[in-house]
Amino acid sequence: MEFLKNTPTKRPSPLIIWVYTHLQMGESVFRFSLVSVLNYVGHSIHSGHYLSDCYSRSGSCWLSYNDESVTMMTEERVVKKRQRSAYVLFYETK
Repeated sequence: MEFLKNTPTKRPSPLIIWVYTHLQMGESVFRFSLVSVLNYVGHSIHSGHYLSDCYSRSGSCWLSYNDESVTMMTEERVVKKRQRSAYVLFYETK
C-alpha cells in the first residue's frame, strides 16, 4: 500500500514528495526531489513551444533552457510559472 504524505521540513518545498510504503516487515520511506520539468507553452497542439527547467546541483539553482538561451530561476518562480505548462516531471530518489 503506497500513499503520498506531506511531511513538515525546515523549509517546505512543493518540489519534494515523500512516499511511504507499508511492507509486511515494516515501513519504508522514500524521498523524491524534482530535478527537471519539461514544459509545453502554446495555445493548441499545433502551435506551441517546448522549454526545460533543470535543477543545477553545482549552482544550487534552477536553470531554464529556451532554445539558445539559459536563465537562472528561483524555486518559487519555477513553481509559479510552470503550474499550467508542466508536461513531464523528472524526479530522483534521495
